[in-house]
Amino acid sequence: MSERVYTAAWQELFQQADAEARMSPASTGSRAGVGSEAKDLQHSGDPWTRAAGAAEDLRLSVTTAKSRLTGTHDGIAAAGVGLGSLGVLKTVLASWEARLGAVGSECGDLAPRLRLVAKDQGEQEIKVKASFEGRDRPTGDEPGK
Repeated sequence: MSERVYTAAWQELFQQADAEARMSPASTGSRAGVGSEAKDLQHSGDPWTRAAGAAEDLRLSVTTAKSRLTGTHDGIAAAGVGLGSLGVLKTVLASWEARLGAVGSECGDLAPRLRLVAKDQGEQEIKVKASFEGRDRPTGDEPGK
């Protein structure tokens, strides 16, 4: 399978997501509970899963739109013989088909990546919790606190 080439904007988003996924819980722990009574760093896969669903919905909508656009142009070549604008119409159609195809492809690639983030974060949370099993929980009254 060939490697996909993404626009600079998409590539930057993927790099940011990769960097955030590698961020250790210790580096994010200082923000946990800010402005609330919560003291535990918690993760929810829901936003990632919903975003994946939205990407799939968009892919489906774009695929449907592309199909309808292409279908509405069936028979135009035969009916428009002799029209000077026929060549321009074909060029515009090809351009939109390419754009819609690219959007659909990017959305199709993005959905499983978003689901993977939710899965990876959930697995990381389990590992972190397991690493603290059997240890006393800090109470906040230790020296230096």
